[in-house]
Amino acid sequence: MSKIILRSSFLKSPEDEQIIAEPRSSYLRAKLMPKLVWAIGFAIKQPLHIVAFARPVSGIVKQLGHNACNSCREFVSVRCITMLVLFVFFVSTSVAQAQFKFAPTNDNNSGELTADSASQHGSKYGPRRGKKLEQTWVTGIIIEAGVQLDDVTITMPVPTSWFEQEVKTYRCVKGKSAIPRGVNFRTINNGAKEAVINFNNLRLNNRLEIVLEFDTVNYEVEAPKDTNIFVIPKRLTREFDPYLKASPKIEIDDSKVTAALRKVLREITNDKQSDWEKVEAIYKYTQQRVKYNDATKSLPARGVKALLAMPEEKCEGDCKDLCSLFVAMCRLRKIPARLVRLPEHCYAEFYLEVGKVAKPAPNIEIDNPDGTNSKTTENTNKTATPKAKPKPIAKNVQNEPRGFWFPCQVAGTYSFGGIPERQVILQKGDSFPDPENQPNGKKQFLTEMFEGSLLQGSPKPRFRFTHDVKIAD
Repeated sequence: MSKIILRSSFLKSPEDEQIIAEPRSSYLRAKLMPKLVWAIGFAIKQPLHIVAFARPVSGIVKQLGHNACNSCREFVSVRCITMLVLFVFFVSTSVAQAQFKFAPTNDNNSGELTADSASQHGSKYGPRRGKKLEQTWVTGIIIEAGVQLDDVTITMPVPTSWFEQEVKTYRCVKGKSAIPRGVNFRTINNGAKEAVINFNNLRLNNRLEIVLEFDTVNYEVEAPKDTNIFVIPKRLTREFDPYLKASPKIEIDDSKVTAALRKVLREITNDKQSDWEKVEAIYKYTQQRVKYNDATKSLPARGVKALLAMPEEKCEGDCKDLCSLFVAMCRLRKIPARLVRLPEHCYAEFYLEVGKVAKPAPNIEIDNPDGTNSKTTENTNKTATPKAKPKPIAKNVQNEPRGFWFPCQVAGTYSFGGIPERQVILQKGDSFPDPENQPNGKKQFLTEMFEGSLLQGSPKPRFRFTHDVKIAD
């Protein structure tokens, strides 16, 4: 028996596949070992539970064994044996918990706003929602008859709620009766959600089709009116760490890439007055440096290092390439930034905080010489007076968030700080686990994946992932 992994790539149909000759025992060990390690760690962290149970249980054991084994009690510590038994019990129960920790069952999708999206909703300073579009994201898999597999796992990226996207309902419209454990969902790095379907064994005499539907409401994002109030964050929590570090195809940990981009950043941002203008300068430079060529969409992402190595007159790329360069330059300037993936496109987002808002001078009433009354500002004399000193805005005044994520269409029509796109969002971020390639591997985009243990004599699976969008009437 060997393990087979078949997965699709971003914007392409599947067939990046690997067949690895690997014994079943080795495969199971690789699947169970991480969970067992977690379970042992969970049990070790609970010594108080073990000690609390050890005393009463050891007393019972002593009483029961008093007449039967009086001499043995002098040589064997009953309490130690009891603690050992309880430790094994905690490990076993922890393993059971571990089975569900990595793919929690959730056969519905409430569409609740995430912390990221809820903080922006209804703010008077940040981006605003524009026109909305109701649609249904349809995704699934078709597996042809004849295949025989054990330990099958199928994963598919699915939409989750953000500021500009609300996921209302979810349903399994085809193949629900064929899925023994139902459809599970798991969140990956707080930036994406996957549907997970598991089979202990798969013996297909007939074609199997599984189809999931997600009803979403997607909004245009309008740029804020006053952009001078936004500043580059000084202090950020750990949740922003992934958006400031190197990631796949965003190689800001390479010294040559860093040196080249820092030089450009000094040239294009030093004369800018506001932090908003500095980010917009990066945006304009990216569009000028890399020529957008939609024909390269079928190719793998080149990465920032490859783009900078190309002559300027020949430097071209698609949405993935332009967004990667923009994000890399923002991160070097200590501006959190990330990619946003749509079904057949991607754009970028950057994060700024509310800095200072000027307090307006109060209006007062004065009497005019003609007897009328009018309103004016407090300073009415003609002599020069200093401007009102900007007053820092309180962090949580009227539940206002400290900062906001702003979208920008790096590849395509100029759109900065807001975006007219109303497409289904499948992920935010650009660094996701890729354990199939290497133990600590990372990939830029989540992909559909179909894996399992192929039985001897079984033909290779014939399958295809499907996805579509239905616009509501």
